Amino acid sequence: MYAPKLRFKKFNEEWKKNTLFYMLDNEMITEHIDGNHGELYPKSEEFVDIGVPYISANSLLNGNVDYSKVKFLTLERAKQFKKGV
Repeated sequence: MYAPKLRFKKFNEEWKKNTLFYMLDNEMITEHIDGNHGELYPKSEEFVDIGVPYISANSLLNGNVDYSKVKFLTLERAKQFKKGV
């Protein structure tokens, strides 16, 4: 399933599937620095049901994001990162 259950009221188009390489090559992702390790790495209790997608290496399968394995953080917590996409 590429379309999430929750939709924006004015959005009725099909969702597009892109690879990370495509997003990097087309400057959709402009800066990437590896990892938030150590104390910045999110603890399991910080993940929430709905929020900012936290895509880690565990979320990747054959070069694509496996959305069934993506975890989510609150916007406030995601803004604390100093590295990453």
